[in-house]
Amino acid sequence: MGASESRPTLVPPFERLGEWTLSRVEKLLADYLAKDLDFGLDYHGLSSILDGDKEWSERIIKAFGSQNGLINVLSFITGACLVVSGTPDEKAALCFKAFDFSGTGSISMDETTIMFMCALRGFSMMTGNSQAPTDEAMEICTIELYKSLEKDNYSKLTKEEFLKWVVLKLHLDNSKDLTWINFHQVFGMKSNDLSAKAPDAARHNSSDQIASSDSTLS
Repeated sequence: MGASESRPTLVPPFERLGEWTLSRVEKLLADYLAKDLDFGLDYHGLSSILDGDKEWSERIIKAFGSQNGLINVLSFITGACLVVSGTPDEKAALCFKAFDFSGTGSISMDETTIMFMCALRGFSMMTGNSQAPTDEAMEICTIELYKSLEKDNYSKLTKEEFLKWVVLKLHLDNSKDLTWINFHQVFGMKSNDLSAKAPDAARHNSSDQIASSDSTLS
């Protein structure tokens, strides 16, 4: 599956995720599922899958801007999946697994949209982006995905179909082609740090690719 891509810079309190592997995130998801916890966790619940670290759990929930002391744990898990080292297909497969609630290897259209929302908002929070993708943008991604597969709104999406779409969406031939610049731009996220380092030609090329993808929705 090729070499894994470089990791993004993480902001407090997520820096320690830079030491994690994808296997560690897989364990996090497995522990969450095994404990049959709710989607919304307080710091006690979150610490139960973070080796009992209540102090870090409190800081994570605060960083996510929770108004009720709860965190959407799937946003944390899938966000962590995106920021650790790993190939795009491995990361996409793990995000998919987190939302395959029935364990059938397929998810609904609504679950697909929620997966996009959770994963990319978690990613945005952990990398310090000022603007996460909007709900509308994530709905458009789901519509684009379903239209590309000629599926109706009631059809299920399989993991294999999703993995193929990820490669096309990110314009990848192999994992080393994934950069955090094109990842941000394809999914409509802003990053002053990354954009400032991007050559003008690369930024223009990515913008053209996004426009080409979006034109299929019209």
